[in-house]
Amino acid sequence: MLALGDDTAAALGVKIGMLRTGSVAAVTLLAGTATAVAGPVAFLGLAAPHIARGVVGPSQKAVVPLSAVIGAIVVVLGDVVGRVIIAPQEVPVGIVMAFVAAPFLIWIGRRRNPVQM
Repeated sequence: MLALGDDTAAALGVKIGMLRTGSVAAVTLLAGTATAVAGPVAFLGLAAPHIARGVVGPSQKAVVPLSAVIGAIVVVLGDVVGRVIIAPQEVPVGIVMAFVAAPFLIWIGRRRNPVQM
């Protein structure tokens, strides 16, 4: 309904504020569930395509391979940070990824002008 625009949705009787709040809650719940099932590194799998789309635009031919490259680079960087930050101990890469990707996904979810997919 919101894809039609706020004015059209309101004219059709949709409570826009409630729909937006419910949508954000649903996205948060689904992302949290995916992370609980797959582990904190799953945040990266959710964030990498958004980063790639911001770099190359909506072309799926470019987004998919760039997502894989970005994901690999970020995991390696996260592993390096996890090994260096409190040397000689290590911080698991999943924890480092959670600290990096979670705020990014929250920012993506709260943007006023979402990227068209």
